[in-house]
Amino acid sequence: MNDEKKSLYFYMTIGYIGLLLIGLAAMRYISVFNDTLGLNFVLFGFIFVTEYLRFLGKKLGISKKESNISKAILIVVFSILTFWLYFYIVIVQQTGAKVEQGVVGWQLLF
Repeated sequence: MNDEKKSLYFYMTIGYIGLLLIGLAAMRYISVFNDTLGLNFVLFGFIFVTEYLRFLGKKLGISKKESNISKAILIVVFSILTFWLYFYIVIVQQTGAKVEQGVVGWQLLF
């Protein structure tokens, strides 16, 4: 694999990680504040940013196969982390459990 391809994969990965973090932050905000207007803003903003990344991918020459693989990975990781974050927040809010700093929320789930 040449340096240009490695660079392309690196920046594509950075872009999708940024999209993942923005999505997780939005889901956390929505689940904490239960804001329907904010939900709509986040939903459409997320769709627009995703479409822009797709457009940039076409301009850079990312193949359809590479694009589909990266999207599938993003969807799987986002779904897993979103469900974990959502149930973590719901359990903390319903039980009133105090979470110490540095404690991972897995302890509250099991």
